[in-house]
Amino acid sequence: MYYVDTPTSVVVEYEYDKKTDSIANPRTVIRIPRELGYPDGMTIDRNGNLWIAHWGGSGVYCWNPATGNLLARVEVPAKKCNLLCLRRNKPRYLIHYHCPVREF
Repeated sequence: MYYVDTPTSVVVEYEYDKKTDSIANPRTVIRIPRELGYPDGMTIDRNGNLWIAHWGGSGVYCWNPATGNLLARVEVPAKKCNLLCLRRNKPRYLIHYHCPVREF
């Protein structure tokens, strides 16, 4: 289970126990540099990579939680993106994103 902590720019992984419906053993798996914006909405792909909308980062970023490495960046036409989802459209994914703030 993953949690995005926007103010501290980290992604934390928790162990999830299905029997007790509890989480334990938090571990920081990704530290996002401030110059990439703040992590916000997140989804996971079939390979276990995390796709994260970066508020102030003009994009959706793909991170490997096992290594903490940035794998890809998809630029969006707005600086402040906060929500996304992936939709399988063989052989690729379609990325739907939400950018609620318009820059004037």
